[in-house]
Amino acid sequence: MPKRNCRHRDEHAAALRALKRAKLHLTPGALAQVGTAVSEHFENPWAAVEALTQQLCPFPTGLLRFWAAQERGHVLIGRRDGGYVPGPQPCGRRMLDGVAHVALADLAAANERPLVLIGHLLDHLLGCRGALAGAWLSDGGGITPRWREVGRQVQELFALGYGQSAAARQDAHAYFAQGLAAYCRDRRAFNVADPRLERLLRRTVMSDAFWLSEEE
Repeated sequence: MPKRNCRHRDEHAAALRALKRAKLHLTPGALAQVGTAVSEHFENPWAAVEALTQQLCPFPTGLLRFWAAQERGHVLIGRRDGGYVPGPQPCGRRMLDGVAHVALADLAAANERPLVLIGHLLDHLLGCRGALAGAWLSDGGGITPRWREVGRQVQELFALGYGQSAAARQDAHAYFAQGLAAYCRDRRAFNVADPRLERLLRRTVMSDAFWLSEEE
C-alpha cells in the first residue's frame, strides 16, 4: 500500500480515537437498564461506544478533528432516544453542551437513528459551533464564508422537496440530518433518491479535500 494511503488511514484512525475520547459517552449502568434483547448485543458497556464509533468511520478525518475540537456537541448513549438537545444540560456529575441522546436499542438494531441524531449535532456545530441561539448550517448559517455558502445551497435543495420522509420535506434540519445518515449508510441509493444533496455532501462535509482547504 502506498505510504500516503497508510498515513491517511493512520490519521483517520487517530482522529476517530480522539473523537471517541472527547465526545462519546455512556450513561453509567445503561446496559443494566435495558432488556436482555438489547443488552445481549454488547459484550460489555464499552462495546456500545465501539458500535457507534464504527458508524462514524465514513466521516472524513477533517470532520472528525473539527468535531473533537469543539467545546459543544456530545453523544450520550443510554436507555432512551432523547433526540438532539442544544444547550447546557446535566449528564451525571457534569454539564455537557449540545447532546445527541442515542438509544442502546438503536445501536443494537444498527439502524439509521444514531447517525440522524449526529447529523443534527453536526448541522448545529457547522452552522454556529453549537451556540444556543445561532443559525444551523441547514438554516443558511455557517462558521466561515465557505460554510455559509454550503448552508445556502442546503436551503436551496431543501426547497426542492426531495426529502426522504415527511419530516425531511417539512424541516431543513431533518432534511440535512437524514441526508447525511443516508450518505453514510448507502451512498449509491442516496444518490438515486437525492442526487443534488449527495453531490453537495460529497464535495463539502464528506470531502477530505474540502476540510484540508478549510485548515489552510
